[in-house]
Amino acid sequence: MPSLPLASPALQRRLHLGDTGDANAADLRDNLSGLAGRDSWLWLAGDEGEPLALDPQRSASGQVLGCLHLDGRGFPRSGQRLRCHTTNSEDALTAALAANALIRPFLAIPSKDNGLDIEGITARDNRVLLGLRGAVLRGIALVADLQLDGFAKSGDFDHTQPLQLQSLQLRYLDLGGLAVRDLAAVPDSNDVLILAGPTMSLAGPCRLIRWHHAFSAHPAQHPESMALECTTTLLLLRSGDPGDNHDKPEGLDLQHTDGELIAWIAYDSPSPDRGQGDGVCTLLDGFVVPGVG
Repeated sequence: MPSLPLASPALQRRLHLGDTGDANAADLRDNLSGLAGRDSWLWLAGDEGEPLALDPQRSASGQVLGCLHLDGRGFPRSGQRLRCHTTNSEDALTAALAANALIRPFLAIPSKDNGLDIEGITARDNRVLLGLRGAVLRGIALVADLQLDGFAKSGDFDHTQPLQLQSLQLRYLDLGGLAVRDLAAVPDSNDVLILAGPTMSLAGPCRLIRWHHAFSAHPAQHPESMALECTTTLLLLRSGDPGDNHDKPEGLDLQHTDGELIAWIAYDSPSPDRGQGDGVCTLLDGFVVPGVG
């Protein structure tokens, strides 16, 4: 990976999450992770939640994938999620990952110890890319490329009908030993920006990386290919010095502003000064993405 200076934010934005004393909003502020918005759709992937009584290595919301259709005010009108198994509540995504020989051994490992850990998500129509914080295989990061059936493109649909997983293909990225923390599709492009950071709960660098042609290839066209894909490191967002336990970049969103593309970064374990303001809030940093206007 090239040596880069630590980037400084060009903009900041205060995000209001709830009223003072709202415990759920405070928990969200301290554990912001990935999401993806496009037009009137909001895709969500859950990786945190209360441990299950019979299996404290897993959380109740740790393997949820779904989407919400929003009205003009940003409120959910209805939603869809992947079908769950009728007898053991196993969802289609977990079953597909368990069927993959590379992923299967990591399902029994705790997520923050290089076990299966979905962190990043971005979508285009019925194509969804899921970035894995774990597992990282000999320094190679993984993205699960999903093709879905049953996705409604209009707001007038029967939300009781579950999504169907048509195909899952792994994509392989050399991120210098780092893993995916979040993904965001570059507007008017087939490229995707990657927020990359350490796979485990250790101090380490975080970088913004451009993944070229991420949406170009259909996963079913090359099902056996394990070739590394083309990436370019753009920014160093965090040096990751030992003992630096605050402001861990976790969430990524993109916005065009005055002819520039701004990468908005949300932080897990935010430093206390990010929470200053009325109610429960946090401060996002906006970085100008070089070479992308």
